[in-house]
Amino acid sequence: MTGPEPPPPEVVEAWVRRWAGTGTDARGEALLDGATRALEAALERPGRNREGAEALLAADALLTWAVENAAATDDVDGELEGILRRVIEVRGGG
Repeated sequence: MTGPEPPPPEVVEAWVRRWAGTGTDARGEALLDGATRALEAALERPGRNREGAEALLAADALLTWAVENAAATDDVDGELEGILRRVIEVRGGG
């Protein structure tokens, strides 16, 4: 598997590894699992909090890549709906 093109800055790779527990080369469920872990970490650190901001940026990067991957599938609508469901579930809204 290869990561996003162009590759992200090294600091983003570090944030993704720290907060999502995965690399920027993750795909499929591993990508969404990492995004939800990072989003949960961000939500646990509200306000003006550097760690919360880093976790949120990691989640943003992973979700962006998940959407890019979804756009390349035959079932774009279904894939996007699945991503949204996962994000909604982070706060128990699903």
